[in-house]
Amino acid sequence: AHSSTTIPVASTARDTAGTRTHTHPPLSTATTPTTTYQDHGECSDANETTKRQQIALASSLKVEANGKFESKHYKEAQSLYSKAIQVLQPYLSDPSVPTLLATLYSNRAAAFLQLQSFTSCLDDCRLVIQQEWDPSNLKVYVRACRACVQLGDLIQAQQVLQL
Repeated sequence: AHSSTTIPVASTARDTAGTRTHTHPPLSTATTPTTTYQDHGECSDANETTKRQQIALASSLKVEANGKFESKHYKEAQSLYSKAIQVLQPYLSDPSVPTLLATLYSNRAAAFLQLQSFTSCLDDCRLVIQQEWDPSNLKVYVRACRACVQLGDLIQAQQVLQL
């Protein structure tokens, strides 16, 4: 369904002294020249297509990162997870994105654990937990605890388990 919006066009005239004056359209636009704009919804369709493409790109980056992780190329995996996270950031309002983001952050946290970047691991885990993107993602709690233990913060590890 196409909608159109009619917008009255103001006219320009010259007064008796030759000075330009602007006349604004009357409230009733029956005799006023108009310009009509069609709203085809093309922008929203293009945005939806772009969003779907970006989500698909992030998913494919995740698959590639998972392969790197499995082959013990943790730095490459971490980098690919980071790229996928960056791609998804503008689309947080899409209902499918928070769960995918939770998985990406959790997986990147696993890569950080393997790289012994414990603070970065803990930061990613805390973000997933605080945002409540995927409360069923128990791996994020395990990874947060492991990072806390490696950092020597047993009290924090216990607090993570109590959440």
